[in-house]
Amino acid sequence: MNNRLAIYILSVVAIALGVVSCGRTGISKSVVMADSLSQSDPAAAMAFIDSITARNENMSTDSRMRLGLLRTKAQNSAGVMFTSDSVMRNIVEYYESEGDADDRMLAYYLMGSVYRDLGDSAFGLAIF
Repeated sequence: MNNRLAIYILSVVAIALGVVSCGRTGISKSVVMADSLSQSDPAAAMAFIDSITARNENMSTDSRMRLGLLRTKAQNSAGVMFTSDSVMRNIVEYYESEGDADDRMLAYYLMGSVYRDLGDSAFGLAIF
């Protein structure tokens, strides 16, 4: 019980800090925080990322794609079913020309997860 309370408190603090630090330089800090949170509490990470994107309309393409990748990662970790491939198609397209091999690998893995949920696992394997 204490462990759940600690995770909840950490999540609330992380969200509060992220919302406060969402200036231009705060986006980078928020991305790091979102990545960390996506591993420990995927549901809180999704809420955190949604709050960042809602408050930052002028976010760089790199930040938008990174947050989209992290939100998809958190959604997959939380076991939330994907209902569309449109967001991940944009993310995969971006990381095919930007980012490093780890970014591309994660994007392809998550795209496979999307197609798994959409009932097209064969196509998901083919994109690798």
